[in-house]
Amino acid sequence: MSNKMFIVYIKSGDEIVSRQRHTRIGIDLLKLIARHGYRIFDLNTARGLAPQVGIQDSYLPQVLTYLKQDRWIFPLRNGVYALDVAFLGDIPLHEHEIAMNLLTPSAISHFSALQYHGLTDQVPFVTYLSTPSSVKIPRLSKKTPQGCLINGLLYKIIKVPDTSFFGFVETWESSSKILYTDREKSLLDGLTSPQYCGGLSEVLHAFESHVGQIDIKKIIEYSLRLSIATSKRLGWALEEVGVPPEKLKPLLKRSIKSYTNLDSHQESSGSYNRKWMIRENL
Repeated sequence: MSNKMFIVYIKSGDEIVSRQRHTRIGIDLLKLIARHGYRIFDLNTARGLAPQVGIQDSYLPQVLTYLKQDRWIFPLRNGVYALDVAFLGDIPLHEHEIAMNLLTPSAISHFSALQYHGLTDQVPFVTYLSTPSSVKIPRLSKKTPQGCLINGLLYKIIKVPDTSFFGFVETWESSSKILYTDREKSLLDGLTSPQYCGGLSEVLHAFESHVGQIDIKKIIEYSLRLSIATSKRLGWALEEVGVPPEKLKPLLKRSIKSYTNLDSHQESSGSYNRKWMIRENL
């Protein structure tokens, strides 16, 4: 376990002894939590194990406060904490593991999911997380224009319509289950909100470079559950990468009365594609 200095800004010697005692038994609690397989834990978990190391329920909040101040744990949200790497066998928490504990339900999405599926060579400096619009986002750590800053890492929570929260694949990171939007849904998210995927050019490059890995039937079926604008963008993108016209018929059947921008995050410009009713504002 790494050595840490206890920085104490208190006057009384009795208070110093009390804090050191609480910190020692707090570390015993964290060791016990780690032995039970938890890397991230909530207050109820700590409360259930605390008696085994002699911590009374009334003392637990104070113990957790000292552990947080001395950085043996760090808060993710109210009542949820992550263990310091000293308790994790030198296997640090993955940012996606942390993200899954910020709110429920949620899924790693957009640029983060594109990177996970190997659809981009870029590594996002923000972890993107989708949740249904009906979900109340809990109070998190410091907010910045880029997202929430948690233990030095940025997380961006994107609310999507409840009907758009679908298309997932599960995997495991250490002992935590991670939910990602699947390859096809991630690409559609890129057409809907390219600003969260490195820009439209990065999304279109993913289509071009990985068209052989895309389940064309699935991505078309998915798009029919989303907005007409997304379906038209998909039709345009698939045609550009050489998908046979007969496979694109379901997308052409969706009726739209006005042109929609290919890049939803940029101003209207460029030529008009009448077939797909797309303004090619590249």
